[in-house]
Amino acid sequence: MLVDGVYETLTTHLMSGALAPGDTVSIDSLSRDLQVAPTPIPDWSVLLTGGPDE
Repeated sequence: MLVDGVYETLTTHLMSGALAPGDTVSIDSLSRDLQVAPTPIPDWSVLLTGGPDE
């Protein structure tokens, strides 16, 4: 699933320090960097914060 790939990539960025907790990120720039549509970007933020799916 696309959301899983975005989640894994962003988790890796957080763990490596490339993206620090609290950093402001742009949905448009993330979608360009990850080469995905902007639609799944908010979904990963819910997963990363322990949202309803966890």
